[in-house]
Amino acid sequence: MNQSPGVHAHAAPQGFIRKWVFSLDHKVIGLQYYFLALAAVFVGMFLSLLMRIHLIWPGAVLPFLARSSRRPT
Repeated sequence: MNQSPGVHAHAAPQGFIRKWVFSLDHKVIGLQYYFLALAAVFVGMFLSLLMRIHLIWPGAVLPFLARSSRRPT
């Protein structure tokens, strides 16, 4: 047993979840932050657009946000 205590040989992580979700690699973590920021920008832009539409047309009914007119029986 001629191994030094700090050296470990591990295979590269296999599969999407092991590589991207549980990664400790700084490059992968940087990409995760980049995509999270990009998603946050798009969500913020969408919400900003909804607020602006509501300010311009206060009584406008948006089909994807309107409550159902049918009531459960």
